[in-house]
Amino acid sequence: MPMDTTAGRTVINGLHVATVLERFVDDEVLAGTSVTPDRFWSGLAEVVEQLGRRVVAAGIPAQLRGTTDRELGLELWLHPGGTDPSLDAAPDGVAVARRVRNGRRVLLTIPADDATGAVAWADALHRADRIDGYALSPVTLEDSYLAATSPPPTTHDLAADLTASTTPKLIDG
Repeated sequence: MPMDTTAGRTVINGLHVATVLERFVDDEVLAGTSVTPDRFWSGLAEVVEQLGRRVVAAGIPAQLRGTTDRELGLELWLHPGGTDPSLDAAPDGVAVARRVRNGRRVLLTIPADDATGAVAWADALHRADRIDGYALSPVTLEDSYLAATSPPPTTHDLAADLTASTTPKLIDG
């Protein structure tokens, strides 16, 4: 099996494996089994390839969140089929640093100093029945993951939001 050891790592079938892990698997885990190291590592490489490894981001949590400690996340929960109110009526005096929509959730990253205005805006939306609810919390790694993996809104998405927000609701009477 071809190996290239650099800085404590061994390249086996395209996988960069810690040398200590490679030795442990080869010498202890596979010892006494009918599975050869070559068969194990080639099988693992095939599984990794089939699953399609994809690193979305790397770094310490503060770097991954992409925010400062002075930013908060305002999460809006939309009604089924509801529109994103932050597209046409962002809160006055609130600087939205990042906006991500994932299904019925809209995640807005805002400065902590703008929390009062953002909560007042979200509460007004909730009282007007434009959203199901809202929450204000520190920005999480999940928020950052959604921002990194959610596709940007397309013209079609924005048009659908606009159409839904301007289409009158029929009430059975």
